[in-house]
Amino acid sequence: MRALGFQRVHFHHYEGLPQWILALPKRLDLPYFVTIHDFVTVSPNLHYPHDSAAVGSEYKNQWGLDIEGWRRAFLNHLSQAEKIICPTYFAAGVLSDFYPSVECVVWPHIEVRNEIFVEHFKRASSRLKVGVVGGLSRVKGFDLVASAIKQAEDSDLPLDFVIIGTTEKQLHRSTAALVTGPF
Repeated sequence: MRALGFQRVHFHHYEGLPQWILALPKRLDLPYFVTIHDFVTVSPNLHYPHDSAAVGSEYKNQWGLDIEGWRRAFLNHLSQAEKIICPTYFAAGVLSDFYPSVECVVWPHIEVRNEIFVEHFKRASSRLKVGVVGGLSRVKGFDLVASAIKQAEDSDLPLDFVIIGTTEKQLHRSTAALVTGPF
């Protein structure tokens, strides 16, 4: 990677990755940043752990570690990062509660990707926007949203839909709906 001109590794997520990924920067002899998007570094279930006992040692994770081993692995990883970026002071505080020796900088995640909204912006003043945030599965209303999009198109209603996240299956081809993908 160094031969390709890489100067730094930047971690955003660890879900589904092998444990050796934590050693990648050292193997490549590259510095690295970590951007915190969730609480996977303190709890393998990704969600906010209200206290250090909130995740029991029986919780299964992708690396087969008990909770103490999980947190040791991430303490070592975070301690060697050049910079740790948290989106809020709350997230930085949670990280600090679990890893007091780790310092974070707070940079809000303002990651607007306007290029994916170009077609929607062209019609913006005359149309109502409907936003759906998060992964959309059948359990979470995929069929209802897909039906609403189709009905709005068939009736030529001035509605645009934006699904900010992923869908369990493809929507029908639509000019009134945009799926941004993972965020």
